[in-house]
Order: sequence, then C-alpha cells, then structure tokens
Amino acid sequence: MLPSALGSVSVRLQSIWHKHEQEHKNRPSETRKALGRAIEDELLEDPQVDRKDILASQMAAALRKEMAMDAKGRRYRVNHAVRITRAGVQYTFWASMALHPTMPPPSLPLKIKTETLPRLGNPCGN
Repeated sequence: MLPSALGSVSVRLQSIWHKHEQEHKNRPSETRKALGRAIEDELLEDPQVDRKDILASQMAAALRKEMAMDAKGRRYRVNHAVRITRAGVQYTFWASMALHPTMPPPSLPLKIKTETLPRLGNPCGN
C-alpha cells in the first residue's frame, strides 16, 4: 500500500496512475491496466465485491423512481426508505405507502414521524 501520508483515495489513485504513465512513456492507456499493475505490485488490494450489494443498490434506485397517482390525481413516490443507525451500522428499510397506510406521509414534521414509526414495530428486531 502507498504511505497513508498521501491522504485521500483520490490522491493515491492519481499517484498510481502517474507511476503507470511513467512506466509506459506517457502513452495513452487504460485505467484497468494501471489498476491491475498496482494490484500485482501490492500498491492496492483487489476489492472483494458482494454482488448482492450491487443488486441491492440497483433495487434501491428503482424503488426511489416508482411513482403512482392518488385518488385526487397527485403524483407520489410509492416506496419510502427509513434509515436507522444501530451500533454504527446504517440500515435502510423500505415500505410501500400503498400497503402501509399507517405510515406518516413524508410531508409531516419529523417529530410526528418519530412518534408514529414506533407503532409499526422495531424493524431491527432489537
């Protein structure tokens, strides 16, 4: 790994790129080649990617986009996320507004929401 004194991830990656450029006499190259060499030289660790994390991120994006129309013709977001942090870990719970009419609408003040949400049960199971 590069010394931590270099700071941010961006600075480290820039440094790796410039080293790759020098080794290839400033010829155009691909970032994947630079990263592959950096991993071989143990300047970076090959990240372990959880495919479910990728799919969960795609699903969350799709849920955010889903819209419907109420009886008065107003558009609303169908799915809403509630984020809870427990022991330093953030959990995101999704619920459909159509299936959970007891959930407060997003326009209500936070105080009212926090008083109402506990009635729905503890999604963390604590």
